[in-house]
Amino acid sequence: MNIKQYVTISEGNSKLGEISNISLPPIETCIENPPCAKDCYPKVYMKRWPKIKEIYEKNLRTYKNDPELYFKCIRTYIEKEKPKYFRWHVAGDIPDLYYLNQMHILALTNIDTKFMVFTKKYKYIENNHSQWVSEALNSPLRIILSAWPGLELPVLTDERGRNQRYPIAFLEDDERRHNYLKCEGKCDACGKCWELKDLHKNVCLKRI
Repeated sequence: MNIKQYVTISEGNSKLGEISNISLPPIETCIENPPCAKDCYPKVYMKRWPKIKEIYEKNLRTYKNDPELYFKCIRTYIEKEKPKYFRWHVAGDIPDLYYLNQMHILALTNIDTKFMVFTKKYKYIENNHSQWVSEALNSPLRIILSAWPGLELPVLTDERGRNQRYPIAFLEDDERRHNYLKCEGKCDACGKCWELKDLHKNVCLKRI
């Protein structure tokens, strides 16, 4: 199967280094009225380089038309290339709960690859979706809550009402930032965002 016909998986960029990743169109797959829309750098890249826009839209089109094919393509890539790290969504966000579930399954069935996602789709892991909270805590998939100044962070609890903690990615000008590691450079030379949960740390990112 020629997976490039259906999805494009990038093998890195200037920020990530050599980190495999896949993206979706920003804004369209993000939370409603995202506060970061005005400063969305992937949106700028899509306007500047139409090829990037085509790639993001192709990935989402494949997912919408045939979700099983979309994840089969990613699974085929992971099993063939065996990347050490995989990053979901340099652009875009988790479209729906089915997608999140498949992300967990990929992480559970490819344990030699470390999977990570930043997300503002807090609703998928808030207490009204406690079953997803429990699964996420037991999954190798590393979920990092992407904060934004003025965007309220969720209070996450499990099915017993116990508080649960996810690492948070703060921007450098967010006064709520605390207990964080500072992002210093290329992801492939660091890899600590994939370990934040185990380190009991948040991360602080520079504005781009």
